[in-house]
Amino acid sequence: MMITKIEDFLNSNNNFSFPEVPNGDANSIGDFYDKCIKQVLPQKPETLIAWHNLLSKYVDDEDAILLSRLYESKKLNGEWDTRRGMYTRMADGFQYAYATNFFARLIYTMSYFNFVPEYEDFKQMFTEKKISLFSFLGTTKVEKKYAAFNTPAYPARFYTQQWYLAHIVAVNDEAFKGYRNADITSIFTSGKREDWVLTPSGYYERYIKDSLNEVEKRIAKAHFLRFVDPLNYFLVPNSKRVSYKQIGEDYRIIDFMKRKYFEIFGSAYESFLFDVLVDSKSISEKSSNELAKMELPQIVFSSLVLNSSSTTGLAKKSKTLIKKENSEKKRTITISSIEDFPLFDKIESYRKGPCDKSFSESRFSFENEFMNVLAYTHSNKWLGEINNSEMEKMWSIIFEYKKSFDNLPNWKKICDKYNITISNVAKGKYKGCFGIRLRGMKSVPDDIIIRSILCFIFQK
Repeated sequence: MMITKIEDFLNSNNNFSFPEVPNGDANSIGDFYDKCIKQVLPQKPETLIAWHNLLSKYVDDEDAILLSRLYESKKLNGEWDTRRGMYTRMADGFQYAYATNFFARLIYTMSYFNFVPEYEDFKQMFTEKKISLFSFLGTTKVEKKYAAFNTPAYPARFYTQQWYLAHIVAVNDEAFKGYRNADITSIFTSGKREDWVLTPSGYYERYIKDSLNEVEKRIAKAHFLRFVDPLNYFLVPNSKRVSYKQIGEDYRIIDFMKRKYFEIFGSAYESFLFDVLVDSKSISEKSSNELAKMELPQIVFSSLVLNSSSTTGLAKKSKTLIKKENSEKKRTITISSIEDFPLFDKIESYRKGPCDKSFSESRFSFENEFMNVLAYTHSNKWLGEINNSEMEKMWSIIFEYKKSFDNLPNWKKICDKYNITISNVAKGKYKGCFGIRLRGMKSVPDDIIIRSILCFIFQK
């Protein structure tokens, strides 16, 4: 029997199997794409274009309930204060709710199996608040009480198990073309729990007496499409199954995938970039074949859980450990360490002990032919999902680009060791600059360690 309704596709009796992460390794962007990303890309471009057209139509529907990915890990006084599934209606009838990234995984799964619903079916799932906006990993007390979209999460197989869904255009952190100073949190506000009131219809609603202006609505629609449009994401192995934990956020992979999607989807992808307020000039002028040649630190990936004794890069031994005969002895893969450097010992001392919960910015001066450093910052992130109070710190070295340093040997070594990424600064006074992101830290950075890192990167 042919499935035509979303509810039928998401029915627990639909016993499909989403592909596992393959076992292998890669040393370049093209190698990783062919062996890993490509293996789970939807095979019919017309399916993703159909989803794009459906979602583009939906955002302009006056009855649409848009989604935001904000506040999915928010805490207040040490307790979860998340907003997933909670619904807001404004004075002019504009509506939105909050969701987790798992919602985009649902759309990816439907796309992978070439399922595109009828428009009215998709719309009805929202207007009747039937679709689940929860994560299958759990919900918080505040969500259980106040969520208007209270359908339980679907079975785990609907959420791309073993895989991480990576966005090409950042949902929350990338600037909006023409509105670079826009703050998405002032459009989709978190409010207080008591703002949500039980309605005669039996669900909780937050009513806001104000309305958004047309510019704010344009940005809200762009935010929604960045979040859910399948032209904006792809899958990489989740952090437990790949040696490079932030591979899906690596700007080299992002640039490659943006170019690749442009080559696959053509004008539909340009239409998507216009809808999400991103300049089409951000597409690399180099072909995907050229970008594919760029080398990466050796990456191991597996359907089995990878264990790392020292959170390091890879040695030759890693290749043999992904073989089937070894997995029969022990269902783990051990990653060997790369050559040790004195700097790495220093960095390790900042990764130990309880996390310092402060956050701040420090002005800093460092300039060479590759960059002009302006400052460094540190911010905090709660780890895990529900009922997990562990925190880690991310260091960011804020700089203005002069020219690429991707091929510098020490840059490759420190990236290989610590899974460092570079991303745009999307808001604040450094908007338009870039940040070297170093995650997994516990202590506050200082001038000495930041300068040591930069001197190591550019050491000749």
